[in-house]
Amino acid sequence: MVEASHLQVVGAVKSCLFSGGYSDLTIRCGEDVYKVHKTIVCTPTGFFARATKFGDKKSQTDVNDLPDDETRVIASLIQYLYSSEYDGELRGTLNAENAKPLESS
Repeated sequence: MVEASHLQVVGAVKSCLFSGGYSDLTIRCGEDVYKVHKTIVCTPTGFFARATKFGDKKSQTDVNDLPDDETRVIASLIQYLYSSEYDGELRGTLNAENAKPLESS
């Protein structure tokens, strides 16, 4: 019973990502555009929480541009935030020269 309820909630959350329904934040990375939900992406990540709370024009327009990030990494992050799963296809995609330290919340 609990497992079925959990799957139903996860399915509803995933469908919100795919449909963009009720989204209140847009993340752009390269050609990719994600209509996401602050409650989903800001709660577990300090980066997006700070980007929407403080700052410049980006946060005031509810659009967060990530021009320096790799699209596959951002896609996997968003997939994980919405489903607790990711494809795992990221090996070898990060360039060590451009790597940035992770921010803790």
